[in-house]
Amino acid sequence: MNIRQLPATQADLIMAGDFNAHSAEWGSGTIDTRGTLLADFALALGLVVCNVGSKPTYRRVNAASVIDVTLARPLPGNYPLVEDWDALEEVYSASDHLYIKFTVATPDVHPRSLARDRISGWSVKKLKLEKAHAYWDLVGVPQSRMIAEARAVDVTLMKRDIKVEILERCKPSGCRPLMWHGQDV
Repeated sequence: MNIRQLPATQADLIMAGDFNAHSAEWGSGTIDTRGTLLADFALALGLVVCNVGSKPTYRRVNAASVIDVTLARPLPGNYPLVEDWDALEEVYSASDHLYIKFTVATPDVHPRSLARDRISGWSVKKLKLEKAHAYWDLVGVPQSRMIAEARAVDVTLMKRDIKVEILERCKPSGCRPLMWHGQDV
């Protein structure tokens, strides 16, 4: 199957390699045609650059550059699939290229935590999917490297907008409370 035909929800995707491509997007000091093409390719597939900073991935006696690139498709909720990316300078590799180390994240889903985050009073069954898609098109994907406080504000605003625009309130069940005592109590 072609990578472009594979829906983002169907598979996690990590691409890493010696692309010999230069782009500021992964910390290179120069830009070349390969870098531009690789950056466009990543954008078309919804991949994000995992390289951190401008730490060289290739070294020889008189030169160093960032030409080894790691790309990954974010997890649902725009959580990073690749974490703790590092080019290991202190490890001998018998190559001009440094070893690249990273951790592959796994979604940590616990039923208890989901129950705590449940939005009460709103009917998920009545979700207006068209409005949800329009909302995400309008606000765009959150930045993957936001600072924590900005991320918290962003998420709070999103939750408010989702409640107001996309969900409908649950209707009361219609049952009247039973009075077991008389009027004079």
